[in-house]
Amino acid sequence: MPLSSSIMQRELLFFLVYVDDIVLTGNNIDFIAHFTNILSTKFALKDMGLHIHFLGIEAISTPTGLFLSQAQYISDILAQFQMENAKAISTPMSSSNKLPRSKPSTTLDISGYRRLLGLFQYLTLTRLNISFVMNRLSQYMHSPSLAHWTVAKCILRYLKGTLCHDIIFPSTSSLHLTTFADAD
Repeated sequence: MPLSSSIMQRELLFFLVYVDDIVLTGNNIDFIAHFTNILSTKFALKDMGLHIHFLGIEAISTPTGLFLSQAQYISDILAQFQMENAKAISTPMSSSNKLPRSKPSTTLDISGYRRLLGLFQYLTLTRLNISFVMNRLSQYMHSPSLAHWTVAKCILRYLKGTLCHDIIFPSTSSLHLTTFADAD
């Protein structure tokens, strides 16, 4: 049974697709159930119910809105790299840090560096403030130096200090998209 355009205009439906996983959310649970039934006639589906974790993001629906957190994901990364007791810092990278192009270190675990940057990729979904330094560090994936590893550890220390910085989408206010850009 196709969805009529009048039904589509009244209901909000949001898709988040990653490889073979999909998250459906919206403002009407009956509409979501109806839409899921339509999808199940064409595709094999497994309804996992209300989702809690997806791509390292914990989503909690409350009466006041949708709460998104990556605190557990960050804690897991800190533990994996033995940085859970590190001293927190207030910025992911010093503005004076130039990341020199240098010879790769023979003592650096290059696969660990690459794994850490891969884990950081999921954090850029809610932590856009690490995107710039992530871009810079990713330019040296082929031959990172100890200076690059030090900056990656600075990101971990920054994340330690901002562990509880989360996002809430209030249910009582209308959604207004606001963007900011620094032309420099």
